[in-house]
Amino acid sequence: MMMHWLVVLDPDKSADGLAMHLAIATNIANRHEFTFQPATFVWAVMPRGADFAYSVVYLIGGEFGARLWNLAMLLLLEGLLFASLRRTTSKAVALFLAALFATTPLVQFVTGSLSVENTLAAMILGAASALWRFGKTGRKGSLFAAALLGGTALAVKVGAASFLAVALPFVVWEVTKRRMAATGLIALALCLITGLPAYGIAWWKTGNPIFPFRYERIHAPLLDPTMQFQDNEFRKPLTRTTPFDLAFSHTRLL
Repeated sequence: MMMHWLVVLDPDKSADGLAMHLAIATNIANRHEFTFQPATFVWAVMPRGADFAYSVVYLIGGEFGARLWNLAMLLLLEGLLFASLRRTTSKAVALFLAALFATTPLVQFVTGSLSVENTLAAMILGAASALWRFGKTGRKGSLFAAALLGGTALAVKVGAASFLAVALPFVVWEVTKRRMAATGLIALALCLITGLPAYGIAWWKTGNPIFPFRYERIHAPLLDPTMQFQDNEFRKPLTRTTPFDLAFSHTRLL
């Protein structure tokens, strides 16, 4: 964790951080509003939950305030991971596994740059922890917390939808088992209210709720569907060494 802290104290050098995440924070700080539009920057209507969090702390501490946010999210993630592991393992094993997670190059990659994955992972693991507590106690507050955190994860990145899809059957099972249909509907409303505004704005401005993704299938006037528009990073197929590469050398996946 000390090594992560030292890396965070350096200026940002990542492509995504400089081209998008830091640009959003500086735009809001300089103009006191968000002025980027999808006609100029295709990422302007992507989910920006983490970027707006960066913007808040950027106003207080500048670039390094935003970078320290990622470290704070990692600390939160480590705490949630330790608490989750303690349910089934000893304290020593839980500490070891949490520390092992923190040593992976991929964790340093997303912590040392203004990537949104630490915030996303903290929201998803927080939602999973709240859902587990709801399954144990049946408390409405735990279900509502899971819904709000799940919606926040969806507001951070569209990829959170895959995790919510996995969690949905468990939510339905617990709500049905406890005959809490009204509570389940309230939780669903909280999740949608929290997570869907970003996608509604994207649909309104471009005609594609997940713009610029799937532009070839969901037509948006701003992009020619025949254009080759894709991120060429991390496109290698899965192999027997992929788990090893993820843990020890993520650059091999580029």
